[in-house]
Amino acid sequence: MKSNIFKICEEKLKEKGLYEDKRYQKRLEWEKQEIISQNKENYFLDMVTRNVNYPDNENNLLVCWLLEIVPNFDIEKDPNYVQGDSPDIDVDFIPAVRDFLKNEWAPKTFGEQYVCNIGNYTTFGIKSSLIDMVRVHGEERGEILALTTNLQTKDDEGKVLTWDSAMKTDPMLKKYCEEHPDIAKAAQKLINRNRGTGIHAGGLIVSSIPLTDLVPLIKRKDSPQASAWVEGLHGQDLQPVGLVKFDLLVISNLLQIAKCCKLIKDRKGIDKICAFPGQGNWSNIDEYRNDLKSLEMANEGDLKCIFQFDSPGIRSLAKAGGVTRFEDLVAYSSLYRPGPLNCLQKDVKVNTNLGYKKIKDLKPGLDKIAYLSKKKKIKYTEKFILIKTGYKKLLKIKTKSGKVILCSNEHKILTDKDEFIEAEKLSVGQKIAKKLK
Repeated sequence: MKSNIFKICEEKLKEKGLYEDKRYQKRLEWEKQEIISQNKENYFLDMVTRNVNYPDNENNLLVCWLLEIVPNFDIEKDPNYVQGDSPDIDVDFIPAVRDFLKNEWAPKTFGEQYVCNIGNYTTFGIKSSLIDMVRVHGEERGEILALTTNLQTKDDEGKVLTWDSAMKTDPMLKKYCEEHPDIAKAAQKLINRNRGTGIHAGGLIVSSIPLTDLVPLIKRKDSPQASAWVEGLHGQDLQPVGLVKFDLLVISNLLQIAKCCKLIKDRKGIDKICAFPGQGNWSNIDEYRNDLKSLEMANEGDLKCIFQFDSPGIRSLAKAGGVTRFEDLVAYSSLYRPGPLNCLQKDVKVNTNLGYKKIKDLKPGLDKIAYLSKKKKIKYTEKFILIKTGYKKLLKIKTKSGKVILCSNEHKILTDKDEFIEAEKLSVGQKIAKKLK
C-alpha cells in the first residue's frame, strides 16, 4: 500500500504533462526519500483515504499537491520545513504534590527509563573562575577572595560585567592578574563554561521510548535522573530530539488556599466549604467550577485578583467574548499570549460553517468557526471576537549574494568578528555570518 502513494504521484505528473520535466522528477524523488526516511508513508496514505483537504500548501510540498490534499504548488520555491517551537505543558501544584509527582509518581507510573528531570548548568563567572584557578595553581586563596568579594556581576549600565570592565573598575584586581598571568589567562578561558550541574525545579520529561536512546542522562543520588548535554547545547534544549517539557509549577496561592481550607475544617469542624449558603460543596470540583455567581462575575469581566487575569486586557477579552462555563476561562488564558495573539493575520483563512473565510471577513455573532471537540469531532462556535494587535516594523538586510533577511531592529546578528550586535547597528559593507550547507 505504501508504494501506491508514490505511484499515484507519478500518474498525476503524467496527467498534468509534467512527468518529463526534470525539476518535478528531482523534487518528487527528494520528497519521496524524505518521507521514507521519516516513515511517514502511512501519514499521507491516511489523509488520502480520509479525503483530507487543506486550503493552502503551507510547506509547498509536491506530494501533497499531487495527492490533491492541497490546491496549489510552486516548483520555483523550496519546501518550507521550518518548525515552530514545540509546546510545553504547564500545571500548577502545591510543593508537596509537585515533589511527589516528579520524584515518585511519574517514575513509578511510566518507568524510570522513560522519565527524567531537565538538567541545567551553572557557569563560570569572573569571580568563580579566578577563585578556582588560584586553587589549581596552589596560590593563597584568601588574597583573591578579598579582591573578588565586592566584585559585581553587572556594570554601571546594567550589562553583564566583562573581563575588561572588571580590570578597569578594580585596579587592585588588575594588578593581581598582571602579577599572576597564568592564573588570569586560565581564568579567562573558563568564563561562561559549564561549572556544575543541577535540575530544573519544575521541568519533567516523559518519553514513549527509553530516554537513553535520545539524550545522555545524569544519575543523581537524591533525585531521579536528569538530562545532560555535551557543551554547546543548552541543558533545556530538548526540542531537537522531539521531547516535550512538562512544567510542574509551584504556585504559592494554591498553598495558601489549601492551608485556609484546612484551618476551616480543623477549627470549625466543617467538612463542606461552600460558595454561598445553600449552595453545593466546593470540595466537589464539578460543583464549584459551575458556580452560577462566579460565572456571572466572570461574564462581566469582574476577575481582578484571579490568577492569570491580572491585566485589564485579558479581563476585557473575557467580558467581550462572554463566559458561560469554567472552560471558557481556560480558553481565554491560553489565547491571551503573544503567540496566539500574533499568529493569525487578517488574510488567514479559517474554516467556518459556510466554508473557508478570511479572518477580516468574519462577522461576530453571525459566522461560526470550526474547532475540534474533546472527542475529535468538528463542531462550530459563534463565540469569538476580532482584535487588531498592530504590527512591528522589520529591518531589511540585503547581502552581497542578493539574499534578503527580514528581522526586528533589535535582532542579534553574528558578525565576522565573532560578536553579536543588534541589526539596526549594522553598517553597509559589514560582514555577517552565514549558515553553511
